[in-house]
Amino acid sequence: MFRRYNDFAWLHQQLEKHYPGLIIPPLPEKQVTGRFTDQFIENRRSNLEKFLNRTACHPELLQSEDFRLFLEADDKQLKRRREIEKQSSRSSIGATFGALFESVQQFSSSLTQSTTVPKTPADLEFDEVSVYVDGLEGKMQVVYEKTQKLVKRNRDIAQTMREFSVGFAALADSENGNGNSQLSTGLSQMSSTVLDLSMESLKHAEKEVTSFEEPILDYIRILGSVKAAINKRNETKQVYDMACAEVEAKEAVNSKTPTDQLAQELVKLRVKMESARKQSDLVSARVLREVQRFKDSKRIDFKTIVHDFVQANIVYSQAVESAWQALIPQLQMIQNGA
Repeated sequence: MFRRYNDFAWLHQQLEKHYPGLIIPPLPEKQVTGRFTDQFIENRRSNLEKFLNRTACHPELLQSEDFRLFLEADDKQLKRRREIEKQSSRSSIGATFGALFESVQQFSSSLTQSTTVPKTPADLEFDEVSVYVDGLEGKMQVVYEKTQKLVKRNRDIAQTMREFSVGFAALADSENGNGNSQLSTGLSQMSSTVLDLSMESLKHAEKEVTSFEEPILDYIRILGSVKAAINKRNETKQVYDMACAEVEAKEAVNSKTPTDQLAQELVKLRVKMESARKQSDLVSARVLREVQRFKDSKRIDFKTIVHDFVQANIVYSQAVESAWQALIPQLQMIQNGA
């Protein structure tokens, strides 16, 4: 069974379509250049695996028929399903566009005749959630940018130390040529130590990427999914508000000049309004539940991320100290004339 990135994108789209209001695990971004490097392939594989694991761990997304098909179907079956979905989407666009356009026109007309729909306590609660998510995303972006600079600094240090090592090696050769073998040996050992430390610094920089930079970027992607869920709630709420406005406008007309046709239209509009209300309530409840789930998991995830970052720096500092400590006896031998 072989899955391409487009297959993952299709699954992601299906989950968004059938589970509005849920935080759909993010996919890695598409990349135009560098797609065939070993590092890119491994990062892509790791992030796609993370997407599948998160979907499998979600109590509602796990029940998705599309997810089960994605995992179990062979390539031909999945391709056939995708083609059916594509044809279905194309045929439904024309049928729904006219009704959607008419609803938008009606709602726009009602807004020009009345004041803005007042916000409910639920709307204000979601405003607070949006402010929290936007603020967290901004702070995470800052941390990510600073982490990139930190990684770059350690990579630059590794490169500088390699050059530093070459300089000491040349100095050691010079002293050896002048008959000062003890000093030459010490300088050569210094060169070797600095070279080892340059490699240690490079390893540490790559560790910072995998244990800190990438998890921070991953959480920025997750926040994008959280915002998408909130936007879906706002969309369903707007549809409900539109339906309410339609009913209100029709009731106003019917109260002045009642007719059987208007009464029948009101019945249909009220059914439509009730359906929109249920959908809005469903999505709203999902989003609040998902945001709380996100906050709970974030505490554990951030604890792990920070712990791994601290532990990696401790290991690195100990390796640096150990390398310098091992060099001191060699330098003391030169100083003591041994």
